[in-house]
Amino acid sequence: MIMRPPQRNYLINATKVKRRQLDRFCNISYAILMLNVLLFSFGLSVVYIHLSSYGRHQGFKEEDSAMLYSALGISNLLGRISLGFVSHTNKIDKILMYCTSFGAAALSTLVVPFCVNLTQLITLTCLIGFFSAVFGSLLPDVIIHITSKEAMASAYGYLLICMGIGTVVGGPVTGWLFDATSSYRPSFYLGGTTMAISAIIMLLPWKLNINKDTEGCSDNVLTENNKKDAVYIVQSLVSTV
Repeated sequence: MIMRPPQRNYLINATKVKRRQLDRFCNISYAILMLNVLLFSFGLSVVYIHLSSYGRHQGFKEEDSAMLYSALGISNLLGRISLGFVSHTNKIDKILMYCTSFGAAALSTLVVPFCVNLTQLITLTCLIGFFSAVFGSLLPDVIIHITSKEAMASAYGYLLICMGIGTVVGGPVTGWLFDATSSYRPSFYLGGTTMAISAIIMLLPWKLNINKDTEGCSDNVLTENNKKDAVYIVQSLVSTV
């Protein structure tokens, strides 16, 4: 069986597509989003890794400290469902909601060292789990707003690298702080601060993209996208036949 070499026009078109996708990543908004994911993953790792140990360090029972992860998981599940549902209404600015939720999670993390009883700690844990849920439910929409639908898969893949780096580095660094100070306060302060910074820096992409979310522009873009989708479907059906 003889295989034909790829046609020159095909190679040229493929190269142009890759260049267009690369150009979408070479903007300040996507660079800030990568830093946002890195910093928030760093701060959130403090909660997921050291929360139970912090509870035992405060004198709570081991089973009560372990129950904090159940509260974190349940509240995160509810947050993914409810925040995801609310974000898909036309009147909600997704990037602004993303920033606000990150800020609420950061504030809750900063207040954790001030808890004096188990009820307060469970309440803050639920708030962290609920508001950090936008990390999963809203991130794809934010990526599309900043790049495009076509570049979403590649853009999300690069962000997963930043997420992994932040998670891997955050736990050991904050654990070292505990070894150096014999207190979890500096660890949660550092985690909450990085989460707060990640929320603040996203205000710039929100400002840069705010013109795209005006009613007139969004209607025009939606109409053009519908036309392009319809043409693509018709062409696919014709080529199949």
